[in-house]
Amino acid sequence: MEVKRAFSWAFNGVEVEIVDVKLILTESIVAKATFLPRNGESWFKNRKIKEKDWTIFLQNPGMDTSIFKKEMLVTTFKTKWRIILLII
Repeated sequence: MEVKRAFSWAFNGVEVEIVDVKLILTESIVAKATFLPRNGESWFKNRKIKEKDWTIFLQNPGMDTSIFKKEMLVTTFKTKWRIILLII
């Protein structure tokens, strides 16, 4: 669990360094490792999404989301979306 947490906090969208281990992740590396095709939209977290596109999933769509810098509580989201978010 701690490695997963350290990874999520340190990953900048392309690379992460945990202790002395540096991992570089690109779309092509992920596609090769998972055998998934490289078509469709890019998934890296440094992709900008307009706030109005995702706030419809929140319990309170008008809430101030600027307080969330790297993570959000799953309870912030509507009940029907919580399970899928936990899976992701």
